Amino acid sequence: MSGLITLALDTAVGNGGLSLLRGKDVIGSVEKVSRTEELLVSIDCLLAEHAISIADIRLIAVSVGPGSFTGIRVGIATALGLKASIGARCVGVNAFDALRVAYPNEDVIVLPLGRGYYALKDFSVDRPEIQITDEDELSQILNDRSSL
Repeated sequence: MSGLITLALDTAVGNGGLSLLRGKDVIGSVEKVSRTEELLVSIDCLLAEHAISIADIRLIAVSVGPGSFTGIRVGIATALGLKASIGARCVGVNAFDALRVAYPNEDVIVLPLGRGYYALKDFSVDRPEIQITDEDELSQILNDRSSL
């Protein structure tokens, strides 16, 4: 099997996750990856499970948020460390853009930022902007949308 091997890291939102791709095909993934203690171990296990060497990774895609400030830093630091050690290319991916590709029919995407705050982007408008809300305001916004 041929194709560019990509490691995708998301430590910005929730419990994080990893995906391993060959070309455009996802060949493995891990959900709920700790931002610190388990991240490199999880990467190693994912690679071993699919008999792929760390040196085979040619591209690292990392979430640049929005999301948890600490989670974003850990993901970017890990991606840059791997990039330096294996010589892979590294790209930052906006979480809203990634979710929009995964869920093209969803008009509103909400991401948890931590400490009770959320980022919301409404793609039904011409120039969607990110709104930062707390839980109460988010509930009100979503209730108002559902009544339309």
